[in-house]
Amino acid sequence: WQILESLHFPAANAGDEQEKRGLLFQKTGSFQRFLDESVYLIRGRKGTGKTALYSLILQARSDFDRLSENRLSHYRFMAGHGRQPAGRITGDDFRILGEYLTTNPEYWTSFWRGYWLLQAYRHGYAKFLIRLTGSLKKFQPIQKALKAVPDQGWQTEHLNLLIQLATDSTLIPLITDVLGEINQSQGDVGTVICALYDDLDEDLKGQNNLRQEALIGLFQFVQFCEARNFKNLRFKIFLREDLWQQLNFDNKSHVRGRDLYLTWTRADFLRLAYRQLTQSQQLKDWI
Repeated sequence: WQILESLHFPAANAGDEQEKRGLLFQKTGSFQRFLDESVYLIRGRKGTGKTALYSLILQARSDFDRLSENRLSHYRFMAGHGRQPAGRITGDDFRILGEYLTTNPEYWTSFWRGYWLLQAYRHGYAKFLIRLTGSLKKFQPIQKALKAVPDQGWQTEHLNLLIQLATDSTLIPLITDVLGEINQSQGDVGTVICALYDDLDEDLKGQNNLRQEALIGLFQFVQFCEARNFKNLRFKIFLREDLWQQLNFDNKSHVRGRDLYLTWTRADFLRLAYRQLTQSQQLKDWI
């Protein structure tokens, strides 16, 4: 009875910051497919491990490299959207964005492009924007806009910046050129920037039309980067299965073969339970 009472099975909720990731993350048969560089949509029902993967990569990179056998060691991961120490855009922010961006469907694609640039800049992947020389001086309007907002956190200034980057016709083409420069610089050093997107269902909850437009804009942004041949800019979008089924947009069929549907087998559940119960020192000593 002492051994049985020593066993501990924490709730498998990857969104709970207090849980130990090592006890929660289960390497299922889908993991190898996830590592495929062509896969950018990870879909599944709630609780199938989307947030667990997102958190593992961003919060326990060494564990991810060990589990993946360093297959993506040349990747530089960043939060495109989702839980992160600096905070993120909230549902209220998305509602405000919707008031400005619904007049033109293209604005949502431009929004995700600008949002990506802001995240890349904050992660140090656009250092050439700090001091512009030569032909790069054409990016001064972008530089001025980025330097005008705080380096940390998410405040009103960041929201206003994203609206500006999405709607200002003088900045939109410059952002595309900046992405091209970042893509080239990553290629020069043999690395890839991969943006991760999670919690889209939570932050767009109860906003069906807005959610549709925002999610479609995100996938069109990915397809935009592929059309521009930005091979060193990659994406992993974690999306609830029912939301994916509700989406309807041009070229949706092109995602087929580039997606991964997360599922769990009975053996996966048993392995998770086994790994948790073997944390008991009393059980180890008895064995």
